[in-house]
Amino acid sequence: NDVQIFSIMITLMAVMNSLKSFFGANKTFEKLSSGLPEELQAEAMRAKAMFMLINAGGLALAMVKCYYMGLLPTNGSDWVDGT
Repeated sequence: NDVQIFSIMITLMAVMNSLKSFFGANKTFEKLSSGLPEELQAEAMRAKAMFMLINAGGLALAMVKCYYMGLLPTNGSDWVDGT
């Protein structure tokens, strides 16, 4: 859990890709749900919910990695003005 530029870049890319996928879920599932009959719409919504849940899990994992690398301001001393 050393803080090196490559581990920071990979972790930040994991955060960014999870957010992009999470907020782009409607576009991702647009083709899938547009031509489906009514009885299959619920199946498409379950797939979309699972997709969003997996992306939220990836985001949580990336945030935990940021925490262990010390990149998240979690202590009171992180917010103290140094002037």
